Amino acid sequence: MRLSQVQVTPITETISLNEVLNSPVSDTTGERSFRVLKHGRTTHWTAGVVNEIKSDCQREQGEISTELCILNLIKRVEFTRPGDSGALVIDYHGRAVGVAHGGGAPLSEGTEYHYVTPIEWLLDDIKDTLMAEKVDFSS
Repeated sequence: MRLSQVQVTPITETISLNEVLNSPVSDTTGERSFRVLKHGRTTHWTAGVVNEIKSDCQREQGEISTELCILNLIKRVEFTRPGDSGALVIDYHGRAVGVAHGGGAPLSEGTEYHYVTPIEWLLDDIKDTLMAEKVDFSS
C-alpha cells in the first residue's frame, strides 16, 4: 500500500507519551520502533519513526521546549518540510501522537530528524490555559 492510498477516519483518540516511547513493536534489527504518519500541506502523506531520544529546542531566547524526534521512515523522503508545521501526527491506528513543527536537520546520508510536540502535552497546556476539567478529541 502506498501512503497516498491511506484513508483516515476522524481522529477521536490520543496515545500517551509513555506508550509512544515504550512501544512493544520492533524493527527488523530488533530495535524498538514506533511508526507514525502525517499529512502536511507541503509533503502530503509521509511516514516516520519516533526516536527514543527527545530534543531540547530553543526557538526564542530563553524559551526551551523538549520535543519528540521523528526520523524519516524512508531515506530521502522527508517527514516534514517548510509548510508542514501544525500537521497532526498519528500512529497506524489513527490515534493522535503530536503536532509537527520543524526539523529537517541531517543526521546521516538520507536521514533527517523532525520535531513533534506530544499531543499529551498540548492537551494539558490547553486544559491549564482554559482552566478546563477535560480536553480531548471525543465528539
